[in-house]
This record gives sequence, C-alpha cells and structure tokens, in this order.
Amino acid sequence: MYQAITEEDRTELVTALYNQVLKDSWDERKEKNGEYLVCYCKIQDAAFTTEMTENEIKTSARLTIDILEELKNINNTGLNKEKFNTLLKQCTTENAGITGYLGIWDEVFRTEKIQLMFSEIDRIKQVGGAYAAILAHPQLIQTIIAIYDVLVDSFDDEHLYCTSTYFLLRGIMRMRSRET
Repeated sequence: MYQAITEEDRTELVTALYNQVLKDSWDERKEKNGEYLVCYCKIQDAAFTTEMTENEIKTSARLTIDILEELKNINNTGLNKEKFNTLLKQCTTENAGITGYLGIWDEVFRTEKIQLMFSEIDRIKQVGGAYAAILAHPQLIQTIIAIYDVLVDSFDDEHLYCTSTYFLLRGIMRMRSRET
C-alpha cells in the first residue's frame, strides 16, 4: 500500500511545480496580459501558449497532486500493472482511439473526487459545456491514463512521481490554449 503524501511534501511540491512552470514557460519573456501570465509551454511534441494568473497556476499545481493521490488510491485498491494493462488492451481493442480511453476512464478512473477536481480545473481554465466534453476533457483524460500507466505499482518512486506531476500540470495548462 502506498502512503499518502505528507502536507509538508505537498506544500514543497506545489512550490517546486509553480517555480518550474515559471522558469520553463514564463521567465524568458515575462509577458503579461493584465493579471495573466502568458506561458509558453510544451508537452511532448505540442507547443502551446496559455494565460493563467499566478494563483491559477498554484491551484493547478495543487490539483495535479490531488489527482495523483487519487490515482495512488486506485492502485491501492488493486488495479496493479497487470490488471491495468489487461483492461487497457481490452478497452482500446474494442474501441479505437479516444473512445477506448474513455471506456477505461468511465470504468475505473472517473471517481467522485476526480470529477470534483475536473470541475475546479474547468473553472480555472474557463471551459465548460461542449468544449470541455469534446476537446478539453478527452485530452486531459489521455494524459492522466498515460501517467497511471507510468506510475502504477511505482508510486513510491519519487522521481517518477515528481516528473508525472509536472507532466500533468502542463496537461492542465494545455486546456483552452493556443497551439504554436
């Protein structure tokens, strides 16, 4: 069983994530649009810009940890690497593309806690309705499932955990962004 992150570690990680985002995506240009920082980000091969306040970035950093802690709980309830791979293969074989990911999402990952976190993310990124359902959420869902695939049975690997939080934070920032 993986233990929950301590409040001290959580606070430290939120600060580290916030500072890393500023360093990687804002410090070079220091562009602002009113109270919003214009962040130039990259996730995998996709470059994008997004505008967020400092508080929105900090809240998003906290939410990434909350999501990873909920994924840890899912792992603790028995969805280990073997079971996950079997389920993922079954869902993606039966339904190609994003539909397969949505199937495993509905079956395993869409917990009440994660749904509440998505609502908070939607508020921060100012998305809702069809845009959230068709564009923003499926992209974030794929990111979360990819992170689970990496972290399952390895939530005690501090480097993987920290790397995954940063990857997920950029996934959240990508919602309602502009590709560059």
